[in-house]
Amino acid sequence: MWEQCFLEDDDDFLDFYFGEMFRCRGTLVGLSGGIPVTSLQMFPYRLHTQVGSFPVVYLCGVMTREEFRGRGYCGALLRRSIEVIRGRGFGYILLIPQDMELFDFYEKFGFIACDEGKSEAVLEVDSLSRRILPDYLFNGIIFGWPGMIMRVGEGLPEVLSLHVIVSDGRR
Repeated sequence: MWEQCFLEDDDDFLDFYFGEMFRCRGTLVGLSGGIPVTSLQMFPYRLHTQVGSFPVVYLCGVMTREEFRGRGYCGALLRRSIEVIRGRGFGYILLIPQDMELFDFYEKFGFIACDEGKSEAVLEVDSLSRRILPDYLFNGIIFGWPGMIMRVGEGLPEVLSLHVIVSDGRR
């Protein structure tokens, strides 16, 4: 399904992603008639703001098979992922839409666009995880659009801008 939905990902990336990053425990799959039609992966990180550090989940590989799009499968899976993430005590959900057209879709679920590159909040990732995040989170908005974030924890600060750093984990 990944290769059908993300045509730009080459064999080297797929080997890395599914060999090093992918974990079944962090994956949700939606089925239709026993066939996988939509999927996403959830990766935990830390988000540092002016008022504290909070657990965040980065949603990656949010996808639906082309012939099943527009039928509500991905929406149902996103709602389920939000329940799971909230239930596990995470404060925020971060994602990076593949296309500008997807911003409206994600906004229906409560995500807001972040103004990347400012230092209001810092997402800390390890060097291995860095390989799955788009370069524009590190080098400016190459493609012209920011990430999106949703606050799912109670009493947490609103995050309107985001900056990403790579850490070796020795903080």
